[in-house]
Amino acid sequence: MAGLTGSDITYIAGSFGFTDSAGMTEDDIYGGRLFSLRRANSQRILDCFLKSNAVYLSVSRNIGDEVPAEDILLGGYKAESLEELKDSVLPLIVSSWNELPVGETEATAEIKRRIGQDRYRKDLFDLWDGACALTGVDIPDLLVASHIVPWSDADNQDRIDPYNGFLFEARIDKLFDRHLISFTDDGLMLISSSVSEENRRRLGIHEGMKLRRIYPENLVYLKMHRSKYQELSKGE
Repeated sequence: MAGLTGSDITYIAGSFGFTDSAGMTEDDIYGGRLFSLRRANSQRILDCFLKSNAVYLSVSRNIGDEVPAEDILLGGYKAESLEELKDSVLPLIVSSWNELPVGETEATAEIKRRIGQDRYRKDLFDLWDGACALTGVDIPDLLVASHIVPWSDADNQDRIDPYNGFLFEARIDKLFDRHLISFTDDGLMLISSSVSEENRRRLGIHEGMKLRRIYPENLVYLKMHRSKYQELSKGE
C-alpha cells in the first residue's frame, strides 16, 4: 500500500460518515499511527491503525475507553489497499454498525465474518460465471454461496475458500446442505432414497444430472460431504 497516508484513510472514512473527534486521535503509537474516528450520535469508535504499510480497522471500544493494546488493534480487519478499504471493508462496517456486538472480541470477529462471507460469495460468482453450478440459472437473487463442508465444521481458511463451495439455486442449496443430494468426483448427482420419485419430479431433479464442471480443488471437500451423505443414507 505504497504512499498510504492518514489523510487518505480519514478522507475515505469521512465519505462513509466517520469523522475526527477532538481528543480522540492518537498519533505515533506502538510504532504506527492511530486514527480514531466516530459516527454522529454513536458511542462506538472506529480505530484505524496504520502500521507496516497496512491499515487495521477495529471497533473494540466506546468513547471514554482507553486506547486498546497493540494486539487488539492488530487483530482488526486488515485492509491492504485503498480500494479494499473503500469498496469492501468500510461499506460492510457501516451496514452492520448498529448491530455489532458490544464486546471488543465479538465485534471484531463479526466484522471479519461478514467481510469473509461477502468475499466468499463474490469469489463463487466469479468461479461459476454468475450461474448455478448445476442448472446454469443465472438470476443473482436466486443464487446461494453454498459451502461443501459446512461453516460450522470448517476452519477459518476453509470457510472462505471458494473451492469449498458451489454456487447453487436456493432449492439445490437446501438439498445439498441437508445432505439429501451429493455428487461423485465426476460431478454426477446422487439423490437420497428419502426423496421420493414424486418429489424429485416436483423439484426438477433426477439422477444423471451433472455439475457444469468440477475443479480438482473441490474434490477433498466433496469427499467429506459425500461421506456424510452416505452415512445419513444408511440410516434411512
